[in-house]
Amino acid sequence: LQVTGRFTSQPITLSVASSTASINMSLGNYFLLNLPTSSTTHVAFTNIAPGETINLLVSQSATAATGSLAFAPNIYWPSGIKMQATATGSARDIITFMTWTSAEIFASNVKNLY
Repeated sequence: LQVTGRFTSQPITLSVASSTASINMSLGNYFLLNLPTSSTTHVAFTNIAPGETINLLVSQSATAATGSLAFAPNIYWPSGIKMQATATGSARDIITFMTWTSAEIFASNVKNLY
């Protein structure tokens, strides 16, 4: 596949069911997650394929009661330290997930964007 010019992809808003936000990696590359207040949301992946890059924008509600994140053990973080969502009302974080195999996901993040 050769692409000339820009490539765009419509962000997909994730729903949270049973405290889990599932990212179906075959649907796109950009996802939005609005964290529910006062609870932990588990981020899970389906349809993992080698050579993918997924960007996730995590947003907190405007209230003081912020939500948190939990991740599967097959997600690897810089220095082994799992990312924690910024615990401030209206905060936004971006997490990038990359795959080289269908078994492991490597992550990096940028926190507290204004």
